Amino acid sequence: MHWPVDDYQEEGIRQTNFLGHNVIKYHRTVANIINTVIESGFSIQQISEPKPSEEIIEKYAEMKDELRRPIFIMISAVK
Repeated sequence: MHWPVDDYQEEGIRQTNFLGHNVIKYHRTVANIINTVIESGFSIQQISEPKPSEEIIEKYAEMKDELRRPIFIMISAVK
């Protein structure tokens, strides 16, 4: 039970399986994402890394694994 973070510093297109579907994703480092927002003239207001609620974990036990690492980052910014 692990989530590979191989080649984290190598940004670009990656193919993966997500919810049973082959998808193309565009990997970026957290530093690249945040610095791009700042360099584009935005002021960061808040950063969030959502996680499943206790109710969701009770309903879908497999979602407990989502607490092991961040799956999304959300950035609130204004220009």
